[in-house]
This record gives sequence, C-alpha cells and structure tokens, in this order.
Amino acid sequence: LNPNTYSLFLNFVFFLSVFCQISYERKTNPLFYGVLLTSIFMSMSRSGIIFLVVGSVIGGLCFFIKYKKKVPTVKILVNSIIILSIGFIGYFIVDAGSVIYYNNVLINSEKNSDKISNSVNIGTSDRFDNTLTDQELEESATSGRIYSIKKGLEIIPNHLVLGTGFGTFGSAASMNYKPDLAEKYDLPFPFYADNEYIKVLVENGILGSAIFISFIFSIVFYYRKDFFKVFICFMFAWFGLFFNIFEVQIGAMLFWSFLSMEHFPV
Repeated sequence: LNPNTYSLFLNFVFFLSVFCQISYERKTNPLFYGVLLTSIFMSMSRSGIIFLVVGSVIGGLCFFIKYKKKVPTVKILVNSIIILSIGFIGYFIVDAGSVIYYNNVLINSEKNSDKISNSVNIGTSDRFDNTLTDQELEESATSGRIYSIKKGLEIIPNHLVLGTGFGTFGSAASMNYKPDLAEKYDLPFPFYADNEYIKVLVENGILGSAIFISFIFSIVFYYRKDFFKVFICFMFAWFGLFFNIFEVQIGAMLFWSFLSMEHFPV
C-alpha cells in the first residue's frame, strides 16, 4: 500500500467505527481510535490527515445540529481528548524510536550512512511544512499533480467532446503501452495522472465526463437519506483529487462494500 491508499483504508475504518458506535451503541475503546489516529499520522498522507480533520468537524457539526440536547457533549469531549492524546503520544513515541534506531544503528554503518542521513528527520510535520515550498511546487509542476492538471488542460481543448479515449492519459492502462498522445504532447512514459477528475475529463471529454458526474450524483441522490453513505461518497470524492481512486482496488472495494451495507439510522 502507498501512503494515500493506507490512509484511505484507515479513514474508512475510523469513520465506520464511529457510525457503528452511534447507530448501534456499540462501545469502542478510545484506545482503538487512538491507535488508528497514530497510524494515520504515521502514514504521512496529507490528504488522509486533512480529511480526518475536516470529516470529523463536518460529521460532528451535523450530529450536534440533528440531535442537539441529546448529544452527550461532555463524554464526547473527554473521549476526544483521550483519543487525541493517545494518537499524538503514540506518534511521537514511534517517531522518536525510529530516529534513535537510525542514529544508533543505521547511521553508524558506513555502508548506509550516506543513503539515509537525509531521511531521519522526515515526519508528518515536515510533510506539511514542505507542502507549499518553492521546491515542492516546482517538482509538482514539472512531474507531479500540478503537471498532470496543466497537461490535461492543454490537451482538453483539442479533444473537447469525446476526449482522447480510454487508456490514453495517466490511467493504469496507459502505463502498459506508450499512447500516441504521449509523443504528441511530450508526456513522460510511464505517466500516471494521480487525479481521477483530470484523467476522466481528458480521456472522456465533456460528454463522457457528464455521464460520469451524473453517475456519481445518482449514487448520492439514491442514498440521500443515509448520512453515512453520503459521507462515504464525500470521502471517496476527496481522495479522487490525489489519485485515480477507481483504479485503486482496495479503495473501490471498500467504497462499493460500504454502500451495500444496511441503512445506518443516524
């Protein structure tokens, strides 16, 4: 699993556990959520951590608005503090342990010192600190997600209605052979878009994208009375900004599996 996929899985588990606890009053030890929180931090997935925060705020506000006086505010606040404490303490313990291991075991090895000396201080905070640096933005613009979007916007006007065709722009299929599009628009090979929406727009054009969007909205409309499933759709859509979400097997499996679950009475 790559960091984003792992974080997606952990977010699914985290929020499914929360909804099960609310819907069916199943008691879950705060330690469980704390370990999940530590794991999400350790994944160093910025998209996963952001969704965990935003999703928790949105979900919390919706429940407070819906249930108002019925919500055990004090209990939730205490449990939240416990979970956050376990999560942060667990992260710092693992992080400190890894630094000690690197410094005392690997760094002292002449064979490995040059290879790993620059990686011992990398952590979740560093990932966020480097997000908007000139170097990070430059790398993203030349070979990362910004590059994918820029190239996509360059190609779209020339294939506006029907797109370039399946497996031609940044999808898993396009990595198995070099499409003509790559040479025409100077795309590297192999090239992966890491963005579900720009990939769909380029490969399917306006017509195909309209069908795709209609399909997604039809799912949301069908489950409009089930807050949990709408929430899962929101989560899935968010991660689609950072990788081709429907091509990630575990993500797609969790998405369709959770939608097939019984109604959550929340």
